[in-house]
Amino acid sequence: MVTGPGETTRPAALQPLNAPQPVQVKTGPDGAPLSVQVAARQPAGKSGQARPRTAPAAWVGVAAIDDMWKVLDEWWRGSEHEMRRTYYALLMEDGRRLTVFHDGMSGRWMRQAG
Repeated sequence: MVTGPGETTRPAALQPLNAPQPVQVKTGPDGAPLSVQVAARQPAGKSGQARPRTAPAAWVGVAAIDDMWKVLDEWWRGSEHEMRRTYYALLMEDGRRLTVFHDGMSGRWMRQAG
């Protein structure tokens, strides 16, 4: 973090970047994603025209799984710190690219922002 002259860095002012967000995922028998519920794409508005702040969610199919990897980490620190995640880099049918992961500890799906 770069500070101005004479400014003090305050940890409370730091914000996490790329924080994962909960997402709904439909999976196949092997547990791999088949479709993901994402905000619908908004058409580009004319200059000066207000666009809606939130778009309704829609299910979008997975066209391809570009990559898959697992993260098993911090098991030595105890179960409250253990991490078991399976990540998927997805190409969606509408052309978007998403990274999602399944949290093996909680059973939840998360979208890695980016």
